[in-house]
Amino acid sequence: MGIIETAVVRSAAGFLPVIAKKVYTRTQVNRIARNASSILVADSPTRFLESLGTEQLRLIQDFVSSPQFGNVVLQAFIFSLKGNRDEDRAEVRAQLRSHIRHEDLLIEGDLFQATDMLEELVYSSVYAVLSAAPEKFARKDLVANSSSLAAAAARNSELLARIVNLNAINSFASKLRSQVKRRHGKLSLPSAVKSTSVPYEDLYVRPNLRKEGADRTLSVEDAISANMRTVILGDPGAGKSTLAGKLVHDLASGKVATLESQVPIMLG
Repeated sequence: MGIIETAVVRSAAGFLPVIAKKVYTRTQVNRIARNASSILVADSPTRFLESLGTEQLRLIQDFVSSPQFGNVVLQAFIFSLKGNRDEDRAEVRAQLRSHIRHEDLLIEGDLFQATDMLEELVYSSVYAVLSAAPEKFARKDLVANSSSLAAAAARNSELLARIVNLNAINSFASKLRSQVKRRHGKLSLPSAVKSTSVPYEDLYVRPNLRKEGADRTLSVEDAISANMRTVILGDPGAGKSTLAGKLVHDLASGKVATLESQVPIMLG
């Protein structure tokens, strides 16, 4: 299996905590991804990828590692569990086609053939991950998610259709990440005399987080990957604000697996 096929499988496996509404450690997600890779059947996409040049493969590899592609994979994941309606698959195809065009993924080649390849690879990866996952998913829990995602997919398709080029948007996002990284690059210390700050690595202590009702501790990365929304509670002075600042810095620096290239914004 090639690098691109493996990356798509890992992207699909990374959304298991969100779909299953439970905490998976990175070790568990990686094990499921490996098992899914071993059973993935994607002959047509593999043949298409083998026909591409080195530069085209690099561009596609960058794309399948992007948050934009991850959002499409998440939609395909939930749509698959809901029964894969024709209109849902059409929205996924429309977004993939628009991304291929905007990212200039094809130096030479057919846009629709590339769309077919990526669509098949996405859904094949989702099915492989579902087969490798240790539990079944309750369809009743997916109703709200699927309806909101279907609406979001339609809006994304409309927006992508109006955009001529994504270079300016990607450049702006990169500048925002750099500014956020600098703004939250150090740990601020309380002082009655003057403001003092030190590098995180000098004083920062990773917190022990525990899901309500559970005994096992988990990392910050596992906590935020398990849900699209996470609330962290703690006593005054326990380090909630420090944790938020460190997390924003790590997200802007691309240090959080599966959330690279996101633009974090800290409020308050």
